[in-house]
Amino acid sequence: MYYTIGELAKVVNLSTDAIRYYEEVGLLRPNHVDPVNRYRYYTPEQIGRIMEIVEWKECGLTLEEIGNLLDGADLDKRQKIFQERLADMLDREARLAHSIRLLQSRIAAHKEASAEMKTVLIIDDSAFVRQCIADVLERQGWTVAESVPDGEQGLELYGWQKPDVVVLDIGLPGMDGIQVLKHIRQQDPNAKVVMCSGRGTPEVVQECLDNGAVNFVAKPFLPHVLADAVAAAVQSPVLG
Repeated sequence: MYYTIGELAKVVNLSTDAIRYYEEVGLLRPNHVDPVNRYRYYTPEQIGRIMEIVEWKECGLTLEEIGNLLDGADLDKRQKIFQERLADMLDREARLAHSIRLLQSRIAAHKEASAEMKTVLIIDDSAFVRQCIADVLERQGWTVAESVPDGEQGLELYGWQKPDVVVLDIGLPGMDGIQVLKHIRQQDPNAKVVMCSGRGTPEVVQECLDNGAVNFVAKPFLPHVLADAVAAAVQSPVLG
């Protein structure tokens, strides 16, 4: 019984290109080639040879090593090839296990960081500035609890949200930022408030600090300056 290359490919579940490649590298030879039409024919015994090639490839052997095995390598040579390949695979397994543990630790760290994500309340009468502040802080991993345009809303939200930090403008409609700062500190002596305003005269900055602000960022602000000020606010000691 003979198989054409197409029939053989179906039996061994390989592509005809793969079978032809094994022929090109000398791992497989057709039992018979028709001298007229050049069709290749294979015997059932050659099915076993192809299955050996596939099995040894799955074991990580090189085509050269497979060729040595198929060419009748003695038992000692076969044993050496198998042992060398096993040692190589065990080494790769150990390195893969290390990489898996490393990734697992990174995933766990990210989950922990997400669970401890800090929240910020933004109070500024400019929608554009509020969005700029939110964009800067969200890129640093902060969660924007709320973003509001006036002090009254800010005080109400602070009362039940208790964000980790408040970024507060001074020039607000109605109650100005310094008044809002005082009320927040009355509500919560542990509140961490960063003032962010264009009114950055030494006298205004000092007034804000005297009333419990932990930092002052002048507008227009640089993103990293704002981000650093807010991050430092979390670590600042409670003024009480």
